[in-house]
Amino acid sequence: MNQGKSAQLESLARAAETLSRPGEVLSGLEQALNQLCEESFFAAANLRLLRGNRIEDAISAGDQALREAVKAPILRLPELPAPGTGPAWRAATADSRGPALRNANLGGLITATLDWGSERFGLLELFLASPEQPPPEALAAASVAAQLVTSRVACAQENTFRDFFENAGVGLGIGTADGDVLRVNR
Repeated sequence: MNQGKSAQLESLARAAETLSRPGEVLSGLEQALNQLCEESFFAAANLRLLRGNRIEDAISAGDQALREAVKAPILRLPELPAPGTGPAWRAATADSRGPALRNANLGGLITATLDWGSERFGLLELFLASPEQPPPEALAAASVAAQLVTSRVACAQENTFRDFFENAGVGLGIGTADGDVLRVNR
């Protein structure tokens, strides 16, 4: 695991490049998280896509043993910070998956919420081997990784809406309360 600042930036740049490629969103996210785990501070990663307070989908990265540990059943979602708050560190002992994380030699994790405006749609967890508070570079890298994931998921949602809107079997229009037409399908 390379922990230099330039290696960290290169790892994030490669993850960004992977996320910018067209194609299936979930497989692109998984590939980008695996790249991040192979080339950075992080031993494993877990991305939970939420719908309200319910976990809709999850993607794990890292080697197989670490993937199993981070996917251990969560008894409860951790208390999450308000939208717009930066990533937060906590020791594995403070997580409901603590025993599984310790058995996999994971000492702690950085949690970054994925917010679009006031809507929370996900939670990115980046795991470290050390139980010590990580260096500021790790928190900064987690913040950038969360922004990259947020951009990719938001872009995919926009594309899905656009495809649905343009290909609807009936005429659809979007307008303002004042009656101005913003958009119509073909």
